[in-house]
Amino acid sequence: MEVIDLASQLGTEGFQGIGVFDPLGRFLEHILEDGPKHPSVETLAAEVRPGLGLDDDDESLELMGENMAGKGFYGVAVQFGTPVRKYLSDTAWRAGWGYHYLRWVYADSIESAWELGVAWANECAEKDLTKFRQPAEKAEGRAA
Repeated sequence: MEVIDLASQLGTEGFQGIGVFDPLGRFLEHILEDGPKHPSVETLAAEVRPGLGLDDDDESLELMGENMAGKGFYGVAVQFGTPVRKYLSDTAWRAGWGYHYLRWVYADSIESAWELGVAWANECAEKDLTKFRQPAEKAEGRAA
């Protein structure tokens, strides 16, 4: 899990010289990338991406920091992870960190980010359970 206090980064000019290997750089790169995002990050991205290229260069990351400051995004960005669950039955599963999901969330407080992250992890578990149940449901449909 990575936690970024955006207020402290904006207040200390933490966006200057940021690279994609820093946690903040990875979060900003995620905003620039096309692809699935948590709804809380989609909202942020819609506000700060306009006018920025998707070239992932350091200048774009610094410009995004300026956009975030101008739009008042002073909350926290947290990257959550949860293992992919391989269900053995409806109530038993196994998992390991060799296969896992990662997702960034954005919120005004760490408590709100935590709630978003836990809800997202529960959604991932439900999707894994649904994948487990689908072959059984298809087999029942063929038997009927």
